[in-house]
Amino acid sequence: MRELRHLQGGRALEETKGHREKGVHQVHQAEMVKTVHQVLQAPLVLQVLAEILLLSMIHLKRLTLAPDLWV
Repeated sequence: MRELRHLQGGRALEETKGHREKGVHQVHQAEMVKTVHQVLQAPLVLQVLAEILLLSMIHLKRLTLAPDLWV
């Protein structure tokens, strides 16, 4: 009977280890997906930042030219 419990205990430990390994694999896989998603979005983010910078420069230029128009 003790041998049976010992074997079952070993099996439970092995199953727990397997579940833990699956969990680690899932976390690693999720991190990889997140990284790929960020890399794919990087050009879009850069484009948006460039457009915002350009619009800001145009707006500032208008503010500096506006007083000259009133003179």
